[in-house]
Amino acid sequence: MIFAGIDYSLNGSAVSIFDDSFPISFKNTKIWFFSKIKKYNQQYDNITGLHIEYDSIMDRNIKTSNIILDILLTNKVQYVGLEGYSFASKVGRMFDIAEGCGSLKEKMFLSNIPVEIIPPTTIKKFYTGKGNSNKVKMIESFHSKHNIHLDHILGVSGKIDSSPVADIVDSYAILEYILQN
Repeated sequence: MIFAGIDYSLNGSAVSIFDDSFPISFKNTKIWFFSKIKKYNQQYDNITGLHIEYDSIMDRNIKTSNIILDILLTNKVQYVGLEGYSFASKVGRMFDIAEGCGSLKEKMFLSNIPVEIIPPTTIKKFYTGKGNSNKVKMIESFHSKHNIHLDHILGVSGKIDSSPVADIVDSYAILEYILQN
């Protein structure tokens, strides 16, 4: 069966896809992330960076959900884990996230792709042991579990707890969660 973990966010979404006919590992997972920064529009081994230009929030939401759906269909994904909404988001931005994620959910529903919505606190507790862990703790847990430093692979300078590293870690944690539950 082919599974996907999706972290949908305003600054950069990420999708992790795994075919369970292979041993579970980060290297056996295909990953896509979205960025408004052009330098990330490239291939990094099993990670693909996609630069998306958009004119408005609506344009971004439509383009992002279309690309994610295309990735899911092209890879014949049969089950998706999707991070639920974080109610700690900035109030005005929460609606933008909901509109974009709603568009994606509708497209997956119409394409008959089953989706499990997982609360952010559940993913954090599963991955770090604490439901209120921050992005740094999630990334540290990922590094500890897999001995992979995404900031080095992607050439991220400065804060590692921002996109795309945090987005990739979240999508992979979601994938691991649905594979183990």
